[in-house]
Amino acid sequence: MQTLNMMRRRGRCALGLLLPIFLSGLLIYGCKHASEARCQIKPLGSVTVWVEDQDTSTPLRFTGSIKMLLPDKAGFKGMTVVDRDGHEYLIRFRVPEMELPFKLDRSYDFEIQYVGGWPAASSIFVRDGAGLLFVGVSDWDMGDNVVKGGVPGFEIEKIASDCRSRPHSNCYDELRNAILKVAAGNDIVEIFHGESARLGSYRVTCLTCQDVVYNSSCADAGLISISYTITRVPPEPAG
Repeated sequence: MQTLNMMRRRGRCALGLLLPIFLSGLLIYGCKHASEARCQIKPLGSVTVWVEDQDTSTPLRFTGSIKMLLPDKAGFKGMTVVDRDGHEYLIRFRVPEMELPFKLDRSYDFEIQYVGGWPAASSIFVRDGAGLLFVGVSDWDMGDNVVKGGVPGFEIEKIASDCRSRPHSNCYDELRNAILKVAAGNDIVEIFHGESARLGSYRVTCLTCQDVVYNSSCADAGLISISYTITRVPPEPAG
């Protein structure tokens, strides 16, 4: 029975692309009982996105074609989107470790939210004629400021792990890696930050997933505890 339970956990645990040298050990223990390497790896960063000169404290929705990709400005890339009435939107964004799957002169539906604070939270949904193309989210914790209604078609939650705390400053009592669990229908992936997994027609990448216990030593010591992307990918080859 113990062997059968291990096999079930192993089948549900999505292995990270960024830690291949530890795969053989991870197969034994599953996601919750993580290796020391997974427990101590640091976050990759977080999604940040806003629309210049627009109030996005509540979700801003618009449809338009991407007309120009802009070079980095203070670490943020940019793109201009023009709607059918000729109104131009300038989107600034930073998504660590990936290029966004958008193309010039293609029309997309955008939904962007940016909630200022320390740290700021933000989200972006992009849809095309085939449906949901890209989601990027970062928040203090799941649903605190953005994406309060969830991501349509997905069930997403943060699960505590058995990891010990990572090294941290005196601003925190604990800084513990957690598990991002994403389900779509009967398919489920469970990954740590720094890992990515295929989920049906999408790829889920976990940028940051951690549990933070604060103390009163520092002011403005907030951290993003959840950040991820979901990207539609081409079908897998048959056979």
